[in-house]
Amino acid sequence: MDTDKPAGEPGRAQAAIRRADELLWKQFPGHFGQALSKEIVSRETLGSQHLDYRLSCYEPGACVARHSHERQEQIYHILRGRGLVILDGRQTPVGPDDVMFIPPLVEHELHCTGTEELVLLVITSPQTDE
Repeated sequence: MDTDKPAGEPGRAQAAIRRADELLWKQFPGHFGQALSKEIVSRETLGSQHLDYRLSCYEPGACVARHSHERQEQIYHILRGRGLVILDGRQTPVGPDDVMFIPPLVEHELHCTGTEELVLLVITSPQTDE
């Protein structure tokens, strides 16, 4: 093993362990009313080339506006709370342990309709539609 190399080469992904509770919440474009996320694994945070992995927390009334992706696939995994997902115009109530797969070109939006926070994991690949 070459110990003279720096641990983190620019542009190269590194194995890592992160504590989600030490990361700051961000509000991404198209998210409204305290719909916040922690960018746990991404190109910007760890140099991931294919995956974007976020922990998201929506306060009651918060939402992500209707949108679709050209190339990206997404998985939403609800950990706790209640919400309403709209996939290509079809409304479905969601709650703990519901997992949604959203392929490219499917219009989708998510609303926190419950009286407590809606907490979910969001996995996206590829990271951008570019």
